[in-house]
Amino acid sequence: MRATWFGGKAVKGMAKKKHNKRPQRAVKRTVAPSGPPKTATAAAVRTLTMQYAGGVVKHLGLSMYRGPVPAIAELIANAWDADSSRVELTIPLGIPLNEQQEIRVRDFGRGMTWGDCQDRYLVLGRDRRVAETSDRSEGGRLLMGRKGLGKLAGFGIAEVVEVRTVRAGWVTHFAMDFVKMTRGGKASLVESYRPDVIADEATKEANGTEIILKRLILKRTIDENQFRAAMARRFAILGGQFRVFINGSELLREQTPVQFRIPESGIATEDVPGVGAVSWWIGFTEKPIDVENARGISVIVRGRMAQTPFFFDLSGGAHGQHGMQYMTGEVLADQLDASDDYIATDRQAIVWTEPMPTALLKWGEEKVRAALTDWVNRRIEANHATLQAMVSELDHTVEERISKLRPTEQDEARKIVYELASIPSIVEEPDRAKELLDLVLRAFEDSSFFALLKALSATDQGAREEVLKLVTELDVFETVKMAEVVRARVGIIQKFKEMIRADVPEKPDMQNFLYNHTWLIDPEWNVVEHEKRLETLLIDHFRLDPNADPDSEKRVDFFCIATRGRFMVVEVKRPSHTIAKNDVQQIMDYVSFLRQSAPGPAGTPNIYSGMLIGHHLSDDGRRWAGEAEKSGILIRTWDELMDVAERIHKDFLAVVRQRAPEGDPRLQSLDQKPETLKPQQAESEGT
Repeated sequence: MRATWFGGKAVKGMAKKKHNKRPQRAVKRTVAPSGPPKTATAAAVRTLTMQYAGGVVKHLGLSMYRGPVPAIAELIANAWDADSSRVELTIPLGIPLNEQQEIRVRDFGRGMTWGDCQDRYLVLGRDRRVAETSDRSEGGRLLMGRKGLGKLAGFGIAEVVEVRTVRAGWVTHFAMDFVKMTRGGKASLVESYRPDVIADEATKEANGTEIILKRLILKRTIDENQFRAAMARRFAILGGQFRVFINGSELLREQTPVQFRIPESGIATEDVPGVGAVSWWIGFTEKPIDVENARGISVIVRGRMAQTPFFFDLSGGAHGQHGMQYMTGEVLADQLDASDDYIATDRQAIVWTEPMPTALLKWGEEKVRAALTDWVNRRIEANHATLQAMVSELDHTVEERISKLRPTEQDEARKIVYELASIPSIVEEPDRAKELLDLVLRAFEDSSFFALLKALSATDQGAREEVLKLVTELDVFETVKMAEVVRARVGIIQKFKEMIRADVPEKPDMQNFLYNHTWLIDPEWNVVEHEKRLETLLIDHFRLDPNADPDSEKRVDFFCIATRGRFMVVEVKRPSHTIAKNDVQQIMDYVSFLRQSAPGPAGTPNIYSGMLIGHHLSDDGRRWAGEAEKSGILIRTWDELMDVAERIHKDFLAVVRQRAPEGDPRLQSLDQKPETLKPQQAESEGT
């Protein structure tokens, strides 16, 4: 016996009853585009029929719930709605995946009868709250589900979804096959689909439902730590009356250790105009949050995440941009899914264009801005204390060196040392912080440079020989300092090559490194401005998503910079990424759009260009690269970029050495090979 989906109610042992159709009233019609009725003497009665194509299942299942976290989170939410107190998830983690493996999600809720499966579960798009005239489960829980699409979530990661459910001593077990439902992926019309019935019999088992996902389509190994963290962020109801176990180990509510928290404990509640009572908390971690998609504020609705972490559309200022790397928190607003539903179908975002969400978005933007300002002030105070402790750990060597300076310079040196505390990341790397302290003190100790300036200003104009001597010495000093910077840059290039060989992620690692060292693109791009305005234009026009998954086509993997009327879009691909035709066309579209829609300041000539960087070029990518370069867009591999940068700086270093007098003792330190520099040393000397 089979359960019928969209095809009518099936009852064991009984044939379907035929229902008398209600006669339809004849309607006099004009000639329709499809032709007149066959009989012109009688008014024809015609009906229209809606059908669905197999692609509906693909778009509402595979495309919407792509990835293990969103797919399985939907199944866990179904367990909550079934009044289950426990969910047991069995999933292969940390090992290569194949089609033979299975994922099982078992709950101990109320289960379903055969009739429940037919009339409720297998009805696509059934709004339970409307059908049952209640937004609560039989056990009194606020229902998470609403749209009736969660049954398709399993198809985001598997081709077969088995449902085995027990209610009142009866087991109903059936399987839904994605390939059969979609007719092999063809867009043919489908009137109904009949799942394969595996069991329909009495049992002594307790109530509950188990979803079994087979023929997995997942390709990547699922990292256990990342999976558990991402799943924990999606639910605020873990523990107590609802416990989730992953491979036997309980999933605990994520408690990210924070350095600062607003409020200091618990959650705050306030009335937001146009929204109502909203609860919230915001925290800042001591170090940047590693997973970019975990940074920001989540919106929780009915105990479940309805908006992935974001910053309420706030771009942030100089400090704010940095502070966002440390920010976490939650906003609880159940009214977003009360009488009206403002949650996107895939439960990844809120529909922010409606009046109530817009009011919450405006409130959240101000809340995030205030929290970032508070973080900056608290961070500086904490860094001051950390630097003071660091000075003590150095056996007072820093203070001893300061005490040896001239009295007029001592206060200035102390002021600069502690002003370092205003740099957000200064104390995150103790070794680097100590090197910077040493660099500042050496600048004060090397008083010859300042003495030269003072002597030059006091020299008699007639003492040409003395002036020439002083100017020559000043030139030597400048040359040595320049050589030190260039040498350090070569060391940084070596460090970047290591990152390329390690195939580190393009965002944030490669992108941040390249943005912080734009001279790697071209020595002329040494001092640049971050063109956030141009980035926003591109994101809005091409409908990109800064919070998209790494594999999404909507991911933002570029940044924009400017210097002296020149603007560049730098698109950064992972070191292992092969540049193809579509990659080249994409950056050509970016630059073309900016040239037409984003002119710079009036009265100045503005040049828009681009650079695309990846591992190597495919055949079609190489052909399109030639067209791109004709329009001022450079296509480079990581190896080419590094080789050119290294050659330019080594040649420059050789020229600088020739300018200095032979045998000058200050050049001896330059004989140290860049490869022997520690990464922190190269970084501090080269920036």
